[in-house]
Amino acid sequence: MNNIFFLFRSFDAICQDFQLELDDIVILSTDGLFDNVPDQLIERIISKVYFYFLYLIEIYFEFFFRIIL
Repeated sequence: MNNIFFLFRSFDAICQDFQLELDDIVILSTDGLFDNVPDQLIERIISKVYFYFLYLIEIYFEFFFRIIL
């Protein structure tokens, strides 16, 4: 039987502080993503998902306010 064990130790982590602004996008990933996927492709995927998400929120609020009003 194959078992995969993950060991996380606090001294393995890289801790940094960042100042975030409105509309900033934070990507949490392993180094495998950034090693194997070009930055331009990651940016293109995130931008499509982000704008689709904004579109869904706009539809939701339009529907929500029509019901209430």
